[in-house]
Amino acid sequence: MSSIINSKRFQQRLAEEQREREEREAAERQAAADRARENEELREERKAKIAADKKEHQKKVDAEWELALASDKQRLMREWLANNVGKNAADFELRAWPHLRLNLIEDRQRQADEQHAALLRATGNYRM
Repeated sequence: MSSIINSKRFQQRLAEEQREREEREAAERQAAADRARENEELREERKAKIAADKKEHQKKVDAEWELALASDKQRLMREWLANNVGKNAADFELRAWPHLRLNLIEDRQRQADEQHAALLRATGNYRM
């Protein structure tokens, strides 16, 4: 009879250990899922912050370019309005300025690159 009791106790103990193991594994899975969800939330927050920082930086760069190109813009707008009778400043802003602005920025960047290359050649630090 003692072997039956020991056997029942043994079976109960095995069942209890199995249940504890399953509960522990379920808790670990839940913890892993929670960590994954938290990581995803942090990743999304970081992406949003990077996008906001990038947008803010682009606004600053655009404002700097607008300031740098203000005199050219006025000159080009007067020329454009003179050549496009019946159009107004809003038409210039909408139609011509975006293209002219890109061209001016590209020209200025090219000039800066050429000046930098000339300076490097003059100092002997660079060969083209």
